[in-house]
Amino acid sequence: MTRILAAVAFAALLVATPASAQMGQGGGQPLVGWKELDNYHMLMMATWHPVKQQGEVATLRELAPKMVTAAEAIVSSTAPAGCDTPELKQASQVVVTESKKVAKMVDDKANDVLLALALSTLHDKFEVLQKGCKQGK
Repeated sequence: MTRILAAVAFAALLVATPASAQMGQGGGQPLVGWKELDNYHMLMMATWHPVKQQGEVATLRELAPKMVTAAEAIVSSTAPAGCDTPELKQASQVVVTESKKVAKMVDDKANDVLLALALSTLHDKFEVLQKGCKQGK
């Protein structure tokens, strides 16, 4: 029953996500030239798009530990002036926390649907940081 509910929730998530978000608005380009944020963004794209487009979590399972390391690198780095706000510092901490949750789920061998839902939550939290820290700010 839990798997059925999770599958229904994931299907609803796919339908409800705007096409622009599904295709990746960043296009792989650096957000701000903030190396650590850009590195995390590349990992997010590498994991998010296979999940969104095909429901495939193999890449996420492989890259989850690297996402934790990359998220921690954001927090320990110096943000560019346009990204150095209390709200974005908090958002970067949340990205670390959520990345660790996803990595733990991978370690615990969570089923694919629940893992995809957790990545969706992480992606939403990352977007707070991504959208708040844009080039030219």
